[in-house]
Amino acid sequence: MTDEIGKVYSDISYGDGEANKFDLYVPANGGKKCYGLVAYLHAGGFTSGDKAGDAEMLAWLCSKGYVAAGINYTLRNDENDKSVYSQSMEIKEAMPRVVEEAERLGYHIDKMAISGGSAGGTLAMLYAYRDAADSPVPVKMMFEAVGPSSFYRNDWGVYGLDQDTDESRNAAAGLFGIMLGEEIDVDIVDTPQYDATEETHSWNAFGAKMCMTVLPLEGFLIFTIHGQLRHLLIMAENTILIGRIQAETGL
Repeated sequence: MTDEIGKVYSDISYGDGEANKFDLYVPANGGKKCYGLVAYLHAGGFTSGDKAGDAEMLAWLCSKGYVAAGINYTLRNDENDKSVYSQSMEIKEAMPRVVEEAERLGYHIDKMAISGGSAGGTLAMLYAYRDAADSPVPVKMMFEAVGPSSFYRNDWGVYGLDQDTDESRNAAAGLFGIMLGEEIDVDIVDTPQYDATEETHSWNAFGAKMCMTVLPLEGFLIFTIHGQLRHLLIMAENTILIGRIQAETGL
């Protein structure tokens, strides 16, 4: 990024984990009273990817006058027990630190947008719908591309998880359990218990600890994108999400 656009502060720590780092892009036109923050979460199927891969986009956002942040999170591998839930909690932990660092550099943040692609899109949705009430600044917009928004096996037909077989049910319980970070009893798949609303068993689209609550925030804009050629995820997932938003907000 050129000096005419702004400056990048790289690998700022927000937690104890090796991957708990973010890059902060601040615009050259300093001195404004307030700035909007755009936080972007990288893609990679929860197992790969890095904020460095989004440098060009983050620099472009900075060129438009935004403070932009690319945030890394601990990736799942065969040697750790990381999950979508643990990654989402790292993102929640990162946000106050991002705002704090921007303020330290002289950029007062009064609002933010959260965004991401694929895996990062899911993490962005979790922050927007579950954690926005705890955000250090108001979340005014969420936009994401091709992030999984449903953990019902019927919406994962591209992987064969929708078949009426024990193999399919076991595979769904295993996959969603890894994402949740807790074992899911295969016997509750496709039963009302899977949709239970109790605090400890609220699977409802994102699992017990990842259940999305649609927040009726004034001025909260939502953009979610699924391309027709993206065969790994299907539009049916977003149809469910859109239905929940309409039901819970009256939109």
